[in-house]
Amino acid sequence: MRKKYRYRLLFLICIFLTQYINSQDTIQLSNQFNDLRLNISQTSVLYNYPEDFKPDSLRHISFTNLTDSLFAKVYHDLSKPIFFRLYLKNNSNNLIDISLSKNFPDSIHVFVFNEVGSAVVSEGINIRGLSLYGRIQMPPMSTRDIYIQLIPEKNSKLIDNKQLQFRIINYNSFLQEELPSRFIDSLLIGLLLFSAVLNLILGIILKRKSFISLFFYLLSLVLFAFTFLGFYDEFIIQKSIKIPISLPVYFLTLILFLQVSKRYLKLEKNLPVWNTLTNVIMFFLIISIPYYYLTVYVERFYNNFLAFSSLFFFFIAAIMGLVESLLLFRKEPKSKFFFVANTLVVISILINVFLENKYPVIIGSVLQGFIFTVGLAEEIKLLDTQKLRFQQRYIKQLEVNLSMKDNLTLELEKKVEERTSELKSTNKELIDKNHIVEQQKELLEIRSKEIKDSIEYAKRIQTASFPSKKILEKITSDCFVFYKPRDIVSGDFYWFGEVDDKIIIIAADSTGHGVPGAFMSMYGIAFLNEIVNKEKVFKPNEILDLLREKIASSLNRGDDEFETMDGMDMSAVTFDQKNNYLLYSGANNPLYMIRDNELEIFEADKMPVAFYQRMDPFKLHEIELKDGDCLYIFTDGLIDQFGGDQGKKFLSKRLKDILLSISHLNMAEQYRLIEEAFSEWKGEYFQVDDVLMVGMRV
Repeated sequence: MRKKYRYRLLFLICIFLTQYINSQDTIQLSNQFNDLRLNISQTSVLYNYPEDFKPDSLRHISFTNLTDSLFAKVYHDLSKPIFFRLYLKNNSNNLIDISLSKNFPDSIHVFVFNEVGSAVVSEGINIRGLSLYGRIQMPPMSTRDIYIQLIPEKNSKLIDNKQLQFRIINYNSFLQEELPSRFIDSLLIGLLLFSAVLNLILGIILKRKSFISLFFYLLSLVLFAFTFLGFYDEFIIQKSIKIPISLPVYFLTLILFLQVSKRYLKLEKNLPVWNTLTNVIMFFLIISIPYYYLTVYVERFYNNFLAFSSLFFFFIAAIMGLVESLLLFRKEPKSKFFFVANTLVVISILINVFLENKYPVIIGSVLQGFIFTVGLAEEIKLLDTQKLRFQQRYIKQLEVNLSMKDNLTLELEKKVEERTSELKSTNKELIDKNHIVEQQKELLEIRSKEIKDSIEYAKRIQTASFPSKKILEKITSDCFVFYKPRDIVSGDFYWFGEVDDKIIIIAADSTGHGVPGAFMSMYGIAFLNEIVNKEKVFKPNEILDLLREKIASSLNRGDDEFETMDGMDMSAVTFDQKNNYLLYSGANNPLYMIRDNELEIFEADKMPVAFYQRMDPFKLHEIELKDGDCLYIFTDGLIDQFGGDQGKKFLSKRLKDILLSISHLNMAEQYRLIEEAFSEWKGEYFQVDDVLMVGMRV
């Protein structure tokens, strides 16, 4: 038998059985009721209608209780829409205004028969998460046939009869009871908002980030309460936006609570490990928000994880907050307030779970916000008290100082009077002594000129010890040496050497400035001449290792096992002209190479060429060269120079930017621009260190 005729047969059987309807099918209503909950399987009949069935035909059929009949099986196949029938009677002398609601996720439409027998489709409204389908007015002692069309959700299967429960609500009584709860809910949200604004004002006035963090947390609690109490469903979802936000708002609230705990308890300082754990939990909460929307809008994603994580992360955050506050109970004054506030919230949530009452959660949140604010205020009060005590001690000390000053003034005046007479008698002696002082001043000026002349001569000796630039020009004529001592003589020096067909180039920064630095530089130059020119060592790492040994051995004082820390930072490069490659080793000073307008940095070992706590062998870098490569070695004098509008350091980033911008120019032009950049940056500031840079293009 075709499926279409099967449905028609069932339809005819249903019509035949409905002829036996009696008063037991009627649900009696009185004006005293507020909320009737009834299991639809016990009071009405369902009908699974053919595909060509139209709602207008409801005027010609009625249904009776066929739960135990062969039609009951369709309860377990909700692949198609079905109808339920309620037969209602107003058993009072007053007009009753009712609405219907449901407790299952499927969509419904309500059809009501009026006096003339025509069906009217009622529209649904949402009041704080409760869906009410139409307002059905029942005159005194009247009856109504109400047909409910259940439209199953996709993949809705095997719904239990116990879940198919409808609610008949006395609309007027419902609104009368709703108003007081709405007032209380609005009051609680208002208190949360007031607490948030209060913290924002305090944060702006006192310039404290703790109040600002607490403001954002309380603002998220306002949004959470707005959704938790059903206002979002009532005012937003049914009117404009259709995006669910309850769970994302919950996750956002937990994220901001953890942020508050970090600042409130100063976890980064007091409990670093707990601070890291808090960051990890915040990360998982953040990624849970987009995952939630995947479960809403993408079918292959499921929300089992979210159902678990929403409870898991709450308990983890609550336990962490309580444990952290207990660990810092004595160390951090605000931890007491943090512990009390979070304990109240946990208790309020437990009350909500066991008593199914929504108010404890919001009340707990309000109390938490105010207690947090009081804790921050208490901390400020404590700081003000400490500041006041310091000021009082300072004032007392000033009073003591003033008293001592007065006593000393009297004594001094007395002594001045005594000394005045003595001075008059010794005035002649002072005049004679003044003549002697002038003679000594002239002698000091002579000695000062002799010392300056000696240092100038030392400068000529030091400059003469520097190698000729001709060695560097064997590699390339396109090169420069930017050398600018802070004093007459310098601790920075450059050195060139040649072993066979290999050219060694060194830029070094000795310990100290002026004469001490110059002595160290002469040590370095002498040792380098011995290592390279006599011992024929050309690898940069071996040069640095041997130089360190010689410096440590030469400057070892042998006093009480004390070893001097004097030495030098250094960059050393060796050019192999035959094989066209470069060897580099560095002690604290790197090598910059610009190739194809890209900067590559070869890092130095973080230890000096000196007796040091770490004296590992220096590393060797081997670099294959290309035509056009620009190489730069330098000391730290340039990047450490203070200057600019704010008196800050030049820094390596500014140097990198300058080198990249001028690398296409010849080295003579680069030298001019680097010197100009240094002079403009230094301006009126004192030069803090010797400056040295060697640049070349291969």
